[in-house]
This record gives sequence, C-alpha cells and structure tokens, in this order.
Amino acid sequence: MRNIFLSLFTMAILFAIGCGGNGTEVKTNGDYKLTKFTNNDGPKVTFGDKMMVSLKTFVGDSMVASSPNDGASPQEVLVPPREQLGENIPALFDAVTYLSAGDSALVVEKLDSTKRKFLPPSLANETEVRYYFKIHSVTSAADMEKEQAEAKARMLSIQEKMDQIAKDYTSGKLDSQLKSTGSGLKTLIEDQGSGAKVEKGEAIETHYYGMLRDGKMFDSSFRRGQTLEFIAGMGNMIAGYDEAVLMLNHGGKGIFFMPSGIAYGDQSGGPIPPNSELIFYIEVL
Repeated sequence: MRNIFLSLFTMAILFAIGCGGNGTEVKTNGDYKLTKFTNNDGPKVTFGDKMMVSLKTFVGDSMVASSPNDGASPQEVLVPPREQLGENIPALFDAVTYLSAGDSALVVEKLDSTKRKFLPPSLANETEVRYYFKIHSVTSAADMEKEQAEAKARMLSIQEKMDQIAKDYTSGKLDSQLKSTGSGLKTLIEDQGSGAKVEKGEAIETHYYGMLRDGKMFDSSFRRGQTLEFIAGMGNMIAGYDEAVLMLNHGGKGIFFMPSGIAYGDQSGGPIPPNSELIFYIEVL
C-alpha cells in the first residue's frame, strides 16, 4: 500500500510541475542519471545563472524537502560559477545545465556512507536521493549584473531625494503639502497607486527607505535588494508603518513622517535613538 501511495504521489508531483510521459534519460557530466520530462527551447541554464525553481526531494518513500508552500511557490536558486564548485558538482547544479527555462526533470544522486549519516534511522539504508524539479525562469549572470547596476542607481536616486526631503521638512518647506491623521502621522502621497486598495489582514510586499529627522538613513530594503513582506494592519510592524500602507493602493508610493508615539516610542532600535521621529519612503508592490 505504501508503495502504491508513493507512486500516486509521485505522479501527482509530475503533473503539478508540468511533467508528462516517461521522459528522456541522459547521463550528466557528473555521472548523474537525469530524466528530462520536457525539452523547451527557452534560455539555457549555465553556471553563474539565477533560477526560479520548484523542487521536491525524496529519499526512499519519504519527501525530505520541498520548495515553500509545498512546492507551489518557486524559490530563487543561484547556480554557483563553475570554478567555485570544484570536481564534484552537486547533482542538481549539474543537471540544470542540461535544461532550459520551463523544463521539468528528475535527477538521481547516489548516497554514500557519509551522507547517509545525516539521515534519520528509518532512511539510513537508502542508497539514493531523487530531486523532482521545474525551472520556471532563468536570469543570466550578465542580466543579474545589469539588474544590480540598475538597483544601485535607483537606491542612489531615492537617497538623494530623501536627503532633500529631510532638509525641506526640518526647514518647514513641506508644511503646506503635508496632511496629518489623528495619530499624528504626516503624509505626502506621491502616487496613490492604480491597483486595489491595501486591506487590513492582506499579505503585502513593500519597498522602503527609512531615515531619522536629520536625514540619517537607518534601514532600506532598496539597499538590500529585498522587499519586506508582512500582513497589513495586524501589528506586525510599528503602528505608523501599518497605518501608512493602509492609505495606499497597490502600486502606490508616499513619504510618511511618524512621531515616536507611533514608531518606537522611548525604546531604541539599533541606530534609532529613543523618542525619535522617523521618515519613511514606502512603495507598495
């Protein structure tokens, strides 16, 4: 019964990630057994590229790892440059160089005695690990460099803008443009956004640039190149940030001035001193 369940489950995986048929078996340069279920003509994967991949990993009858949301959401994987991998290239990195964006495949890797030591006792006698995966997209090393350069230029542009905002705010030049809420939040909406209104309890992504009243930046998602994800209006963020995002639509952006009472109050937070007014530039994706 267990083997029947495994077979059905494996078929479900293949269907879910777009596989079909028996596939084509090849041997990789690293002597891994690769089964290609598709053969797309999209961008080929090469060492140094970035991929978005859905992945499920099996040892014996047990799934030991999966992409986020049980494989429903692809994860970002960077294929290291060839020179960093040495002689023994891991199975997944070796296999993907035979594939293109949109391809689905299975690669099998032998488990030696050293690797089996890290398995639970019930799997200690297994001899191989199987990776079922689909490559959703491929970004070349050259394109990544271009993206990084564009992100750096954007970060510098936002920093210059916010430096000027801090000066204009402290000098009173912005007073006539600002609107205040009952909490003391002051707002300067640049673009309301053309998407749906952000709703309380909704999972959202934001980019932000945060600074003190004197213009000193204390954090920026633009600098990290990673958005901030959270549930809007549920207290996961400081009160001022929660209030700010609920004033925007998706695609919206604005500058928000938060008194300490709706920021960190009399508590310090890293580079943020107690009782600090904070200024945020926020974009809701």
